[in-house]
Amino acid sequence: MTPEEFEQAQKVIMLQHGNHQAGNYTKHQYPLKGKVYCGYCQKLMKYRVLKKLGPSFNCRFSAAAVDSPCKRIPISEKLLEEIVRNALTAQIKQAEHILEVLHERERKALIRFSALERQEEKLSAEKAEIVKQRVALYEQYADGNISKEEFIRQRDAYRAQEDERMEQIQRLRTEKNQIFQPVKKDADNLQAVMDTVGKAGDVMHLSQNVVETFIDRIEVFNDERVKIRFPFEDVLAGYAE
Repeated sequence: MTPEEFEQAQKVIMLQHGNHQAGNYTKHQYPLKGKVYCGYCQKLMKYRVLKKLGPSFNCRFSAAAVDSPCKRIPISEKLLEEIVRNALTAQIKQAEHILEVLHERERKALIRFSALERQEEKLSAEKAEIVKQRVALYEQYADGNISKEEFIRQRDAYRAQEDERMEQIQRLRTEKNQIFQPVKKDADNLQAVMDTVGKAGDVMHLSQNVVETFIDRIEVFNDERVKIRFPFEDVLAGYAE
């Protein structure tokens, strides 16, 4: 076989089986296969090409079974993909909105956190000064400048002031943790979800990567009602207003 004949044979093979080179891959990928279940019997729906609907998902439950709740009513792949795209787009928009809300809460929490930090620094400085005064008091007592009774009275007063400042500092630290850390954690978690959205690609194309990343399960009902389970829906549910 000459080089020219070999090249021509390669072209024929590519035309018969589809061009699989990067950027020219046209073979249908069926991205939703393996994700679609009957909403009634919970069986994985079968992918078939029907005369009226074309490429469709059909329940595997026997149509002859008298107790079948679904009667194998199919849903077209085109319609299902449109429903999935719309639902996924809505989920992402909701996530974006909630993330904006969390960032605003985080900003306000940070302002409050900074104010509490300044209060803690002030109380810590007061506590340090009380300690210095207590040390000076002990030196006076050691030098015999004050009586034991007076030393004990003033020492106990200083200790009470130290304890009071320390309690105030602990309360501030607890408030700081409660006011800022939970909001920051929630914002970081949701931001991680949105970063995943950015890496997965254009959700409107429903590529295999997009489906695997964002679709856990699709349940189809006879009235074309579809329930989609997203891996991040629990995250969003915790922030829903």
